[in-house]
Parts: sequence; C-alpha cells; structure tokens
Amino acid sequence: MEWLNEPASWQRTGDVLTVSVDPGTDFWRETGYGYIRDSGHVYGEVLAGDLDVSVRLRGNLGVQYDQAGVMLRADERTWLKTGVEFFEGRARLSTVLTLGRSSWMVTDLPEGTDDIVLRVSRRGDAVEVRYVIEDGPAELAALVFLPPGREVLAGARAGRGCPGLARCAGRDGAARPAGSGGQARRAWLARRGSRRRRPGLAGHSPGAGRRAGLGGSPGSGCGRAGARGPEGARGPGGACGSRRR
Repeated sequence: MEWLNEPASWQRTGDVLTVSVDPGTDFWRETGYGYIRDSGHVYGEVLAGDLDVSVRLRGNLGVQYDQAGVMLRADERTWLKTGVEFFEGRARLSTVLTLGRSSWMVTDLPEGTDDIVLRVSRRGDAVEVRYVIEDGPAELAALVFLPPGREVLAGARAGRGCPGLARCAGRDGAARPAGSGGQARRAWLARRGSRRRRPGLAGHSPGAGRRAGLGGSPGSGCGRAGARGPEGARGPGGACGSRRR
C-alpha cells in the first residue's frame, strides 16, 4: 500500500487509519474550469488487469466539494474517481472520468444518506461503478472506458473544499485556502471486501486473483483498509475528504 499526495496529518492505530484531509485538495483536469488539480489523497495498491474494489463509506460532509471514495489511476491524465461528494447543499454520488480532460457525472442519493457501499469493477477496457444503500440492490452509477493493459493505483481517495471561500488557489494544482485554515474535515471508509473475478462485470462468479479491499469500524476518522495482490499480502489504507473546483 502507498500514498499519492500523503496528507499532513494521519495516524494508524492497529487496523484503523485516521486522516485529517488537507483543504483545497482535488483531482480535476481542465473541463469547464480551465485548471488542473492533482492534489487529492489516495491510499492504495498498484494492480494490473481485472480487479474489484469494494468500500463502505460513512461521512459527515458539509462543505461544497467535500468528498471521499475510490480511485483507479493509471497516470495524471488517465483516471477514474467515484464516491460521495457534497454538492449544492447535499451529499451526492459523484463520478469523474479523466482521459486527458475530465468528465463529471452526478447521481442523486436519498436525503440523509450517510452509509453507502461502493463497488468498482474493472474488466478489460470497461469499469463499472455500482452503489448499495442499506440492504438495497447494487445500482449502476456508471460504465466507462479505461485503457486496458495498464497498471492502476487502486484504493481509497479523498479531497476537501475550501470552507467560506469563493475559490482556492495554489501552486502546481495543490489548491489551498488563503489565510489560516481550520481543522480538516474527516470521513471514514469501512471494508466490505474486494476481489478479482473471472471475465464479466458485477454479479458473475468470483475467481482467484488480485483484489483490493478497504476496511474499518465507525468513527470520526478513516477506517482500516487493506489490499490483496497475487501473493495475498495485506496492508492498511484509507482516506477522507472533499473537492474544490
């Protein structure tokens, strides 16, 4: 397991990873806003081929573009992120696909949703995003293209908005609020398990292979997380937060 853009403050206690998300952190490329952000936090494992990432997410997001979820990242120009994001007054399911430039898809969630399971499955050139609320079905949120045959960093990701500010500004895309910042907002991710499957998307029989999983227990930080590769190795992981465009 490894960090991309390690946050300034995080702590692991046993299997629980708690993160204070740096303000003004995000991933975005150009579309509609004209700038590039590559400063969000990701904690995961580099995997190749077909894979699944399944995360249970709980959070208390309240600032525009606060977000936490899952990311598959081949490089700074080729990636997918999905998760819960606070946008226009409420938490929504948000998915961004970037192939040079970013495209953004938003799905309304039931009012008051604070517990959601995300399931991201990669099969060849297709990535399927599904979500589960309470004991409901696994609803399809997106089916998108990612170039096949490339390794990706797969794991938990997060970013954070800029409370009380119209814009964030930072060097090299590392956005940050002007003046002194407050306490970073927190969210937490809980493990539901994840594994590589035989060809096909969600609902097909599991097979042996790579898997990435995130785990934890309720709290005000990021929960425990782990990933499993071909050797079955596991490690801690987690992330939390939001986005500012």
